[in-house]
Amino acid sequence: MDVDQLLDELEDIIERGERFWHIFGGRAMVRADQVYDVIHRVRASIPEDVRQVQDGGRERERIIDEAHGERAKIIEAAKEQARLLVDNDQLVIEAQRKRDDILERARIEAEGIQADAEQYAQDIIAKLGEYLGRIQTAVENTRDMLQRDADATRPQPASEKDAT
Repeated sequence: MDVDQLLDELEDIIERGERFWHIFGGRAMVRADQVYDVIHRVRASIPEDVRQVQDGGRERERIIDEAHGERAKIIEAAKEQARLLVDNDQLVIEAQRKRDDILERARIEAEGIQADAEQYAQDIIAKLGEYLGRIQTAVENTRDMLQRDADATRPQPASEKDAT
């Protein structure tokens, strides 16, 4: 289940909670077991997203490796072509120019692929950071609400009751 759906479910539990008013404002009483169940399912769904980020890193490495392999093939092809054209000076000059062009294109393409892969990884990590931040905020807000509700329902000692 998607974490956003789980957070929506948590909000629904709070919305369906029994409403009551007291001196500090409106409160909702919810079943802790339902809230904890949703929190546990949120935690269980996080590792899948982490795996996706790791897969993004592996994909980046694969793309970089492919670029290096392609570059090596292009370089080898250019060297072979240059060896075949050595007999004729004009052909040698032309081959060297083509080799240089191919090498430059390969270098530019490899840099582009590497930059794209790095950007992709950074985007995935940024999205995961935002995602985890939202989850953490929701969990902290829920924990704070539950603590406030628990504090509000805890009986006051007799000395505090006499003072009021």
